[in-house]
Amino acid sequence: MKILFTDIDEVLLAWSKSFDKFIRSEYGYNGVYIAESSQRLWELIDIPQDQIGEVMKKHSSLPSFGQLDYHNDANILNFHKNYFDKIIAITSCGNTPHIIKARNNNISEKFPDVIDEIIYLDFLQEKIDVIVKCMLENPEAQYYMIDDSVNDIKKAIEKGVKGFVYKTTFHKSGNLPTVDNLSEFFKLL
Repeated sequence: MKILFTDIDEVLLAWSKSFDKFIRSEYGYNGVYIAESSQRLWELIDIPQDQIGEVMKKHSSLPSFGQLDYHNDANILNFHKNYFDKIIAITSCGNTPHIIKARNNNISEKFPDVIDEIIYLDFLQEKIDVIVKCMLENPEAQYYMIDDSVNDIKKAIEKGVKGFVYKTTFHKSGNLPTVDNLSEFFKLL
């Protein structure tokens, strides 16, 4: 049995594209596309680092949060469903009723009958506890993961998951296995 853990934002759905539009309208930002900037987000919009979480939460409360496009080549997941016995999306974008409804609608539109389960965690909560629980329930399975969170991938690899960091300008993956897109991820499996 093969089980895939996948992140949603910046792996399946183009969160930074939506967030870029949000900070341009909300904060008057007029620089380069945020996903292409080498600066940290709080530097781009000139706010204290500890306020970034609140900015991201405000973005996730908008109706447009449930209308995100595919991230890069994420639509290929629709053609690779049979590679895995189960695909579990784990997101730490929040677990409010609005976010759950928006994400469920967005995922069902973009990935019909592909994602078997979506697990919603509190905002920026680590994913390792959910991963370990699943591994205990299915000890015979082979586990794979793709996520733009370096910390989540590092912890998953430590537990025996074949994990890959989805490369972004926001995170430095160091020596961890890294991919630029889902096509590359599938070639490495």
